[in-house]
Amino acid sequence: MNSTKTILVTFFTCLLFIYFGAAQPTQKLIKVQVNPEHLNWIYNLNENANFEVQILKNGQLIPNIKIRYEIGLEQMPPTVHAEKLLKNGKIILKGGKLDQPGFLRCHVWVDYNGKTYDGWGTAGYAPEKINPIVKSPDDFNEF
Repeated sequence: MNSTKTILVTFFTCLLFIYFGAAQPTQKLIKVQVNPEHLNWIYNLNENANFEVQILKNGQLIPNIKIRYEIGLEQMPPTVHAEKLLKNGKIILKGGKLDQPGFLRCHVWVDYNGKTYDGWGTAGYAPEKINPIVKSPDDFNEF
């Protein structure tokens, strides 16, 4: 009976190690970082938003790598489609500005060793002033 308990305890201990070892998040070989220049990602109306793009492999910038990118209003067709060669693995992309509350999105893709990697960043313009598109039902607050 004692050996049966030992076997069961060993078995379940091994299962726990396998479970928690496999539960670690996987990391991509290539990381495409896209960040608005403002730390809080919030911009005033009519203020230019720029996006800092970095292409990293194992935490190091990849020199001479080509990116494709799109910039436009979130959930709308992009207004900018372009490609750039990043000589040192990073670049500042000019995103433009919004004169109404909303979100400006920059989406970047890179191809590396036959795989495509992507990343995106979003700048919020006066997000506290965005109004709902749909009217709330009359009994919304009561619900």
